[in-house]
Amino acid sequence: LTEPLVPKSDADDDNLEEEVEDNLPCASRMLFFQSIYFLSGLSASTWGRFGIVYYDQVKHLSSEEIGVLQGLLRLVGFVTLPFW
Repeated sequence: LTEPLVPKSDADDDNLEEEVEDNLPCASRMLFFQSIYFLSGLSASTWGRFGIVYYDQVKHLSSEEIGVLQGLLRLVGFVTLPFW
């Protein structure tokens, strides 16, 4: 240590607060990311409910095939999540 240890003054705390406020993301950027996160969850929950009906009635898959597809979807998500 080349500098002596001295207690911080109140002026140093004010400068720190200004630096923190300058580094905060703007509200419009946060709103954008919150909206994307909400829409992602909404689409995932919708597909989870109606994907089985789609596979059954449109693609005419058996229950076993639908189960394998749903299981693979979860497995791939579980395995690839750490790499994301």
